[in-house]
Amino acid sequence: MKRIMILVVLSFTSISVALAQGVLYGKVVDSNSKEPLIGAVVSCGDISVATDQYGFYSLHLNTADVVVVEYAFLGYETKIYSLQLLEDKLMNVELEEGLVVLPEVVVKKTTSKREIGRIHIPSSTINTTPALLAEADPIKVFQYLPSIQPANEGQSNSVIRGQAPEATLLIIDGINIYNSNHAMGLLSTVNAEAVKDMTFYNGYQPASLGGRMGGVIKIQTKDGDLQNLRGNISVGVISARANIEVPIIKDKLSLSLAGRRSLIDLFIPLAIKDQEDKTNFLFYDSNMKVSYKPNSRLSIALSGLLSGDKLWSQSMDKYANKSNNQNWRWGTYGGSLNANYIISPKWSSQLTVSASEYWRQEQISVQGKNDKMPLEQKHKNKVSEFNANWSNKFYLYNQLTLHTGIGAIYRLASIAQADQVSFWEGSVSFDLYWNITAWLRAQGGLRLEYPYSVLSPRVAISADINPKTNAEVTYSRTSQRMLTATTNNSILQSDIWFAPSSQFPPSISDQIGVTVYSNPLRWLRCSLGGYYINMNRLVEYKEGFVRLDNYKQIHDRLSAGKGYSYGLEILLEAKWQGIATNISYSYTKVRHHFSEINGGEWYRPYYDRPHRLILSTSYQINDKWLLSAAWNYSSGSIQTVPLEVLPIALSYPNELTHRIEQVSEKNNYRLPSYHRLDIAVNYKHRGWSFALSVYNAYNRQNVYRAVIDTDENDSKRIKGMTLLPIIPGLNIKYSF
Repeated sequence: MKRIMILVVLSFTSISVALAQGVLYGKVVDSNSKEPLIGAVVSCGDISVATDQYGFYSLHLNTADVVVVEYAFLGYETKIYSLQLLEDKLMNVELEEGLVVLPEVVVKKTTSKREIGRIHIPSSTINTTPALLAEADPIKVFQYLPSIQPANEGQSNSVIRGQAPEATLLIIDGINIYNSNHAMGLLSTVNAEAVKDMTFYNGYQPASLGGRMGGVIKIQTKDGDLQNLRGNISVGVISARANIEVPIIKDKLSLSLAGRRSLIDLFIPLAIKDQEDKTNFLFYDSNMKVSYKPNSRLSIALSGLLSGDKLWSQSMDKYANKSNNQNWRWGTYGGSLNANYIISPKWSSQLTVSASEYWRQEQISVQGKNDKMPLEQKHKNKVSEFNANWSNKFYLYNQLTLHTGIGAIYRLASIAQADQVSFWEGSVSFDLYWNITAWLRAQGGLRLEYPYSVLSPRVAISADINPKTNAEVTYSRTSQRMLTATTNNSILQSDIWFAPSSQFPPSISDQIGVTVYSNPLRWLRCSLGGYYINMNRLVEYKEGFVRLDNYKQIHDRLSAGKGYSYGLEILLEAKWQGIATNISYSYTKVRHHFSEINGGEWYRPYYDRPHRLILSTSYQINDKWLLSAAWNYSSGSIQTVPLEVLPIALSYPNELTHRIEQVSEKNNYRLPSYHRLDIAVNYKHRGWSFALSVYNAYNRQNVYRAVIDTDENDSKRIKGMTLLPIIPGLNIKYSF
């Protein structure tokens, strides 16, 4: 009996050892700067996980045998370790930069099987794509994808799968951004020198993300080098930029600063010094981040950002002997505190607190020669936001991960200086990531927002059809609680943000999508997808809208409606012997319906552009020279062309003359097809880099706006106005 008992004990001991489960966890960081690497892949056999925004990973192993663990990240040398895991083990890994034969021109979908719908874009891509005036622009890199396109020529405002630009959520270091435009949209407010990581969700997005109906763009700024002083200074045709990273306490505390300011406003006055009619503009932005890592478990970051634009013009009406001055200002400033703590190998917690303010102001002044006081009009829209989110990640097993979140937002919104409305919202979210089998994965999420309770379920399934082909099916409901209405009467910013109400509750979008990914050849990746989106509770200005003078008018000037969009997306990526070629095509159909607009008939919004094709290629000659080119084609945008324009006088204080347009139907005219070729040359040598670009290389006269023109015989015709001709650009940068 004693022998039998011993055998039983030994058997159970052997079984316990054989089934011993341990957790391999830690952080993956850059070996030089000690900055965390986001999206690095940690794999053991068929099991793989990706690091989060703090570089953290958690890998469950259920064997006592010696295993091989691989750490890999794009542009870095892969590290491989052999180890035996009998208990939980903390393992922080440093990866060294390796020779990247060719930077990714567009996007590389993460190899991790953890998160469906997430597209990661390396920051190295920013400086390797042709850009207007050689100004590297992170937001416009996203527009090389088939699911996202600019609202108008050259603009950073992004339309994702047929949803309005205002439906795209831009998050920088946990701060919600309401305006992404510099220079009337020709440049974005995101400084390329400040960017560390970029992530994009176009269809399915985790339940932890909310606030907009469309896709989500998340940007993480640089933490700052924890080892060495580094930075760069660059000067281009339109702006100057600088970035510096300072290790205050090595391995623990660092500071990162980045700033940019336009230069053109300094030179325009010299060119038009003697002219009575003058126009000028300037823009600026800055980013700051203090990162503190006292130990391997705790990370704290304090971030701040500031951006602003000013456009002003002065003209003289010689016949009326009156001067006309117009000033437009818009901008954003904000800050955030992000703290992440690894409580255990299976549990990490994150707290984000942020505050921000967006404002837009227009001032028009008219003064005659004998007028004692000018006639003035002022229009202003401001949104202040205070946001707090607490989220937790539970790494239950490699096959199962749970994310929970709770958040609250308090906002102040105004349309006039003394006209302010306050409101708040709360949210609770759950996300479950489940690797069912080696070939089948699922994600599900649930988000509850209140008040005006909106329950948003989300589900996604990913299946490997064969070793080279994968298919995803997704459904998600999203809502937009900060509403906006847009006029497309000019190239200037004209959105009004306002709070939901019982009359205009939060907008809702339901989206289903199917995408197939394939890697048929070693040098070729491709994807084919389709989607359908149903949109409800949309808001738009009523016909005949002129302007808003106070918040109380908003509900009287708006109409509620619905809409839909559907489309097809194709992406081909080929890479062979230093040449990378990408073909991106999308077809999109968008329609809106409002009972009080367009006679109650369905119509096309201004950003409806059915066809879009991008052909891009780059050639990495060596580690010094990079050549790139991109050809863009799209259907022309649409607008409302009036049949007649009538002057009217409005009975406002300090009244001015306005115009009213008589039209047959909304958005009744589509502009000619749009196409252009951009080329760029990049050179690097001993800390210096030179970027030479040519925008619209063959000088295509693309029409951005149509107007009614009357000839000498009083005959009316549609006249097209062009915006951007061939434009060369040069940027010189020195890095230290």
